[in-house]
Amino acid sequence: MFRLANYRNNQLIDIEVQVLLSINESKGDKISRPFYFLELERSHINMLILSWTIVHRVNEKSPIWGFKQSDLDDGDVKLIILLKAFDDTFSQRVHSRTSYQYEEIVWNAKFVQIIEPNKDGILCLNMAGLS
Repeated sequence: MFRLANYRNNQLIDIEVQVLLSINESKGDKISRPFYFLELERSHINMLILSWTIVHRVNEKSPIWGFKQSDLDDGDVKLIILLKAFDDTFSQRVHSRTSYQYEEIVWNAKFVQIIEPNKDGILCLNMAGLS
């Protein structure tokens, strides 16, 4: 899982995300580095209102099924996140990409609550301390 939010005041609509996994694989004396698209619970949303938690369930269909933390290290795993959206303010398509190395993956963690009511009781996104 990972979470994303829009730091700007513009509206993003028609948002699509893809997550790729790249890992070193040994076959005999040869090492290859294939890319796998990870199946997501939801890869498209109509509008990014507050935040979106992107989820890939690690099950029998996942390329990382049965992996331990050391397997990610040994395979030099990298996650690549590609995001496409329509920026309603500038009336144009926007793209963003980021990546995470295996050492940036946090195991057995939970996200903190970032949606809180303000003094008027309106739900707001509190991104203080997030980067």
